[in-house]
Amino acid sequence: LWMTLLITLGLAPLAADAFGRISLLVFAGNLVMVPLLGAIVLPVGLVALGASLASLAAPPGVWPEQAAYTALEWVLRGYVWLVQRLDALSGPLVISVRPAWAPQAYVAYYAVLLGGIAWALRRRQPRQTAPKAAL
Repeated sequence: LWMTLLITLGLAPLAADAFGRISLLVFAGNLVMVPLLGAIVLPVGLVALGASLASLAAPPGVWPEQAAYTALEWVLRGYVWLVQRLDALSGPLVISVRPAWAPQAYVAYYAVLLGGIAWALRRRQPRQTAPKAAL
């Protein structure tokens, strides 16, 4: 959750500058899409890679390799379909913005963001107290 928030905050000014708009659905979309990528797309891709490596000596398109790549194709089609549905929902949640920031403003923004991250990390660490001296 924190990583998604930090990445969203970190990329927002750059995305706004490059594309002239920011979607407010990015954070929620990433909370759905990133776990799906790691839980479904990546394992199926690794199985397809393994099937391909296992059939290096066989002619191209043997059934294990073909089956694995067909499964990967369907998983990727489903993933892209879901991305397109989320994109269709974001229409009214897109803000047109083109920041006219000077380079110093970007440096200040990222300095504040990194300072906030450092502060949050320090708060999460347990405080150590000095041992009491024996009398």
